[in-house]
Amino acid sequence: HKLSDRLIIDNTFFYDDYIREGNDGTNAEFIYGYEFNGKYVAMQDWKLDLSYVYHYGRDGQELPDAPILTLPKHTVIASSYYTYNEKTDFDISYYFLDDTTRSGTKVASYSRLDLRFEYRFIENFRLSVTAQNILEDEHIESNYDSLQGNSVVERAFIAKASYEF
Repeated sequence: HKLSDRLIIDNTFFYDDYIREGNDGTNAEFIYGYEFNGKYVAMQDWKLDLSYVYHYGRDGQELPDAPILTLPKHTVIASSYYTYNEKTDFDISYYFLDDTTRSGTKVASYSRLDLRFEYRFIENFRLSVTAQNILEDEHIESNYDSLQGNSVVERAFIAKASYEF
């Protein structure tokens, strides 16, 4: 919902009720939750985003009425996008994901902070440098939306040059 020229807020409540066929029969499941997304233009060159997601569900395949543990109950993403001048951008993103369990292994909640600096030398040529996961040397992330196991995510520094034709 656009509240003003500078502020947009979206709220969503959801409930998904579905049937999944498991190896030992048909099991009913449901997931419900809330999603919030806010976008704010603090100044012409500075934009802020905030997202929050709450998930809860029951999985009849694990045990009757067992909570779905592979989804984080709380997820927060906050980002700041600043254009210093027509050639320079600086972005900061913060992530928080709540505890999850994948393949019987608990994955602890974690926070992650990423920084990105971009410089446009000429109209079509850009150079960016990104520092990911600067709060810790490494942390474990659950791949809850795939068939893969958990992943160890290390601190990373990435340089990227791009040219658009």
